Amino acid sequence: MVLLEKMKLHTVASGNYVTSVHGMLHPDRILKEHDFLYILDGEWEIFEEDKDYHLSKDDLLILSAGRHHYGRIPCNAGNRHMYLHVLPTALESDSKHGLNSKKQSFSYTKNSMEKMESSSPFPCHTLLHCKERILIRTYFQNIIRAYWSKSPQKEHRISLLFNLML
Repeated sequence: MVLLEKMKLHTVASGNYVTSVHGMLHPDRILKEHDFLYILDGEWEIFEEDKDYHLSKDDLLILSAGRHHYGRIPCNAGNRHMYLHVLPTALESDSKHGLNSKKQSFSYTKNSMEKMESSSPFPCHTLLHCKERILIRTYFQNIIRAYWSKSPQKEHRISLLFNLML
């Protein structure tokens, strides 16, 4: 799980589409940003710390900032995906909320999640299957489009779209 803060300014450091002609390993790295990866076509296995995630079409993987993620086998040839590298908010970066600790434990109930205020971080699954949630894909595409735009309001637009996606 990853903790994310809703209704806050989120900065997208980079975002784009990637097509892997021959297949590629996910880079072995620890980023200062959250790594959001949405599979458009194909399959991929990606690890965060020691946990493996098997992704296929319309899956969204959210890798936490400050955690080790990598691949062991390449994705399939022709794999297409989108990615966003999103800087964590101050609250998301705060180690007392579990983002940078290797062992996380969550005791949120449905009731406590409903009572959370917008400034509270909320637990989000690392792997989300979005086949039934086409808006997630649309928001992701619109965030990338806004990221590459030359609009003077692009940072605000990106943050609004990102919050809608959350």
